Amino acid sequence: MKIKMLKKVLGSIDGIRVNTYEEGQIYNVPLFMADSFILKGYAENLEAGPMEQKVIEQEETKYDELSGRTVDELKEIAKSMGVAGYSKLNKNDLVQAIHDAVS
Repeated sequence: MKIKMLKKVLGSIDGIRVNTYEEGQIYNVPLFMADSFILKGYAENLEAGPMEQKVIEQEETKYDELSGRTVDELKEIAKSMGVAGYSKLNKNDLVQAIHDAVS
């Protein structure tokens, strides 16, 4: 997914190598990573339509936005956000853990 960074942050696609994503730069990253950056307010989605363009603020993150994701997608998001113990969580607990990590 194509995103534009709003802040300089570190991120890892493979969980091993850490890359620096520079503010103002455009990157094509996997969906789980783009979602994580967008949810945290670090990036904006360049592939979204006009109604979806707004960066999600922390207090606007809704459970139903995450509930529509698969368990595998949620685990990837949780992993990229550094949520401890994500691999053993069920879907509802993953949604809660991601929501808590963003808040």
